[in-house]
Amino acid sequence: MLKRVNENTLTEGKNKYINISTNGSTIHERTTYLEHILDKKRLRSVVFSMDHGLSLHRRDFPVNTDPDNWMYLFDQTVLNDFKIYFEEGYFKCVIGSPFLPCDLRRMTSKKSNKWYEKGQVSDWKISGIDGWRSKKGRWKLIKSRARRIINSTPFVKKDSTDYIADLHRLKDIAKENRGTKFILVVPPYSMLYLKLMYSHNNRMFSEYRNFLSNIYQVFEKSPNVRLLYLDGNPLTSDLNNYIDMRHYTGPVLDYLIDAIKSDENHLTENFSMRFHNMENSLQEYDYSEFMTNYEEN
Repeated sequence: MLKRVNENTLTEGKNKYINISTNGSTIHERTTYLEHILDKKRLRSVVFSMDHGLSLHRRDFPVNTDPDNWMYLFDQTVLNDFKIYFEEGYFKCVIGSPFLPCDLRRMTSKKSNKWYEKGQVSDWKISGIDGWRSKKGRWKLIKSRARRIINSTPFVKKDSTDYIADLHRLKDIAKENRGTKFILVVPPYSMLYLKLMYSHNNRMFSEYRNFLSNIYQVFEKSPNVRLLYLDGNPLTSDLNNYIDMRHYTGPVLDYLIDAIKSDENHLTENFSMRFHNMENSLQEYDYSEFMTNYEEN
């Protein structure tokens, strides 16, 4: 959920950011990456996505694969690294044959401004309801997700990771690396996505609230941890800032980057009051245009 954050806009002098976001990863998976990186490098700061959509609904591994199955890459035994060449999924990607398609996530580090600018242009074309319904838009995915929320259909058959344990693990990592600043980002989902949960799926909305509450409780006394929680911000009510109900672009992305650069920290706020204010905004949010399109298509 931080894939579109331009690391070049955060880089200042010797403080160089590298965006290594991986598509569809969970807190469980990202924490494992971070643990390995901090074992090898001393970092000044870490921007870490707290994606409640994946962490709550925990799509069955593989999103590509269960990271616990290949953590041998991160142990201290160099010879174990050669095992990856015998993994079927990796082998298919190395061969690159049309008969053996690569299913693994691909990740590129240190991308140029041009790469991000090109992505923003592409995003604008598929943003908002008209963009969602365009030829290259994500309407099929959006409608499917909305249907699951409205019909209370589970996103997965069974949970595959304990996100509360993952939060405590991340807290311990922050405690062990007090010289590193940790910026936790709850991705700003659209008001539409939250409204669907609020109006049609009490269980999911309750899970969402509990997830945020647990983040506050686990990290509120961590001196080197900041939290950015933008849900309910007026910018999130404009669907033209979203390429689907959860993935943001444009002004929302710009606002988030500015917040990362600032000293903003929502851990210092009263969570119950903040969430109550957000619920008031949801009550007033008009999603009739989306529902009309949803019911017609």
